Amino acid sequence: MGRAQFYTFVCIELRQGFHWRLPTGLQSGGKIIDAARFFFKGADLVRIEAGKHQRLVLACPDLSQAIQGIGTIRLEAVSARRPLPPFGIGLSFGTLKEPGAFDPGTASITAEWLAGVAPTGAILTLERVAQIAEDLDLFPFGFADYGELFNLNRSRVDCVHVLTHPLLPLVAPVDGEEERRHNLPPNDRFFIGRESELEDLRAAFMTHRGVEIVGPSGCGKSALIRRLAW
Repeated sequence: MGRAQFYTFVCIELRQGFHWRLPTGLQSGGKIIDAARFFFKGADLVRIEAGKHQRLVLACPDLSQAIQGIGTIRLEAVSARRPLPPFGIGLSFGTLKEPGAFDPGTASITAEWLAGVAPTGAILTLERVAQIAEDLDLFPFGFADYGELFNLNRSRVDCVHVLTHPLLPLVAPVDGEEERRHNLPPNDRFFIGRESELEDLRAAFMTHRGVEIVGPSGCGKSALIRRLAW
């Protein structure tokens, strides 16, 4: 027997009445979305489910490519360059049942479950996938703890993580308490304007791990960074 080929399964679930575009004659009317908008380099189609749940399942042989590919699509939606409908996304690992045939079992089901429980716009994965991703050069993408969720499909509690990026909206952990990623005091003073400076800082943090803010005493450097952090 040959060595098992691992794949990253990506499930995108549409919400709020949106439907995947199917071959002509199978569907008409409604809010139709072309599945090709969610494809990224290296992704292969596993299946489209267009019944009770509107799910698109993709498979990619490279974890880095899958995370960065679907993450970039999400970023483009946030920036409004390519607006997308409401969705949840799940990532999971699996293997090929045999050369050229995707296993529709545990990995795909896990990705579908994660897509179903994900907050709208969020990308969720299991802890083991997030741990592997930590060893990959994915900066500025990363993963944060989302919490423990009961997996009905496997009758167990799974530790779930959410994809993060400086330009993506923060997703509060499942317990409702927003995770703090810093020890800065809250910015409780009035903060008006300076949006262009905040945007410049966000852009700088996208490409640099450390950013230095310089200026004369009293110009508001500390207030600016606290505003960005909170």
